[in-house]
Amino acid sequence: MSLRFHLPRFALGNLTWQDMAMGALFLALPQVLLTLGNAIIATAAENNELFPHRRVSERKLSITTGLMNLLSPLVGGVPLCHGAGGMAGHW
Repeated sequence: MSLRFHLPRFALGNLTWQDMAMGALFLALPQVLLTLGNAIIATAAENNELFPHRRVSERKLSITTGLMNLLSPLVGGVPLCHGAGGMAGHW
């Protein structure tokens, strides 16, 4: 057994359409439902209950979540959401 160091390989060239379809079906679709429930609907409801003078709409949360996820990878970031759990934890 030997220990070697090497640069990571860029594997996107090996992806097939079947891989993309499986990823969309098993990874993206469940995440969309989770994001809508926890990061959009629950966060808006929690915010509007805790801070009635600073109401926020589901539309506004959807737009900012989308913008965060479009810009984050450009600077090496990971997918992000607002999340009701984080808000409850900080409150």
